[in-house]
Amino acid sequence: MKKLFKNSVMLLMCIILCGAFGTTSTKAAEADEDYQVISGSFNSQTDVKTYNISIDFTSMDSASICLVKTGKSDAILKIADQSGTIIGNKGTASGRSWCYIDKPSTDAGIVQYTLTLTPTNYDSEYNSFRIMVGNKTETEKMISGQENIVMLKSYTGDGDYELGD
Repeated sequence: MKKLFKNSVMLLMCIILCGAFGTTSTKAAEADEDYQVISGSFNSQTDVKTYNISIDFTSMDSASICLVKTGKSDAILKIADQSGTIIGNKGTASGRSWCYIDKPSTDAGIVQYTLTLTPTNYDSEYNSFRIMVGNKTETEKMISGQENIVMLKSYTGDGDYELGD
């Protein structure tokens, strides 16, 4: 009975989320995004991902770097500036996290950063993630939407991931 209740609640949440966010496909949603998106997955527990990004501070005072766990594998994101200094360190234990980066100087233009994503645990079947980079004012938009759905267990800490069974 308890498992049936959990599965019913999860199904209801999926229906609510799909209704709330529409039925736009990920490709259509990404076409409307005005921020950088990196989608990926891990190949193993030791698979470290490194990305070089550019943030254009000519049109914003603060940027946001967002990380969403879209699978079961948790990860740590380290953000380094041009000199290699770690300026941010975020994890996915809660499903979503973000870090704000202020404009380094009043005349800053395009600034380079390095993102290093390291898995802290690994699920061979569900191991995907999304990283979004954009204006701080767009943080909520970046972490919302169908393409950023986090599996329920990532929020509750109990229950099954699977619907059905």
